[in-house]
Amino acid sequence: IPYYQKSFGIDGVMIDMGHALPMELKAEMISRARSIDPDFAFWDENFSVTEKSVREGYNAVIGYQWSDQHHPKKFRNLLKRFNGEGFPLPFFATPESHNTPRAAARDGGLLYSKYAWAVGSFIPAIPFIHSGFEIGETTPINTGLDFTAAELQKYPSDKLPLFSEYSYDWGRKIQIRDWITMVGKIRQKYEKLVTDRSRESFKWIETGHDDILCYTRQSDHHGRLVVIANSNMHKVLNYSIRIEGAGRIKDLLTGISIQAMDAEITGSLEAGQVLVCADD
Repeated sequence: IPYYQKSFGIDGVMIDMGHALPMELKAEMISRARSIDPDFAFWDENFSVTEKSVREGYNAVIGYQWSDQHHPKKFRNLLKRFNGEGFPLPFFATPESHNTPRAAARDGGLLYSKYAWAVGSFIPAIPFIHSGFEIGETTPINTGLDFTAAELQKYPSDKLPLFSEYSYDWGRKIQIRDWITMVGKIRQKYEKLVTDRSRESFKWIETGHDDILCYTRQSDHHGRLVVIANSNMHKVLNYSIRIEGAGRIKDLLTGISIQAMDAEITGSLEAGQVLVCADD
């Protein structure tokens, strides 16, 4: 790690299979790297989010959003945890990694990728783009996690990019780079609010519908965002959600304003649609 720090200026690493390494070795790695750069980041390839990673000196973990986000009930429980016990350290807000199915290969394809990116970009976590996500790649890098028996047969090691030569289709016309940029600019505008990890800054809102998710980010100093999403990739759904103190709000993704009546916001969401609203 010190070699790559000095030669290429890297500022962080993920420790693959770190749980298999002796703690003494990990402690020495962290100590040597941070003697060069005190802010050097270590990410734990851990799909749980526990105090153990904090004690071992990690700044973040991969976490389990990638496995739960395409299951609305599980994802609701993940989001609710921000309101309850919380998380001891940040995790990656990503729908895929090098060991999982591609987001664009999930039900909904690129629509799911757009939904997942927008919903995950405003929670107190770390947005993470796994290479190829932005152009809608469907071929996995490795089949380590969450694959069916049929998928494992479809992708033997001699066809996987982790083990064999592979080239992304960089020229494909249908991709989501513009969407990622637009969502990122909104996040950047509200950066101090979005990166606030205090429990008070995040509020889960019950919607009364299994497929409609809603949460707010708010603080006295940095305003408020309301995120409403349809996790169903096939159906238009109506919603009626009570947002305390809501008046007129504006969806920052479409520019459309929504008028609340007695703090009740009503409307419809296209399949996979996400609203990211601020007070208008």
